Amino acid sequence: MTQTHLDNLTPFAHSAQNRCFGCGQANSSGLKLEFLLAPDGSVVCPASLSDQFEGPHGFLHGGIIATLLDESMSKAVRARGLTAM
Repeated sequence: MTQTHLDNLTPFAHSAQNRCFGCGQANSSGLKLEFLLAPDGSVVCPASLSDQFEGPHGFLHGGIIATLLDESMSKAVRARGLTAM
């Protein structure tokens, strides 16, 4: 995603510094994912992950992929004013 596309996005605020593996900025070994809101209400996560999260060489570990999906789904629901687990 180019910077031009990111200019139209608003940071999706976290309610607190937390140790969540996916989005927690206080977790030194976590993914530290940042989420942004697009004008159409969709949620964007411009993630770039290091090879420490590899499964097979050159591919993300399946558990990390599941984490990306889980985090994205929870933020998308929250962006609609709902709460879900």
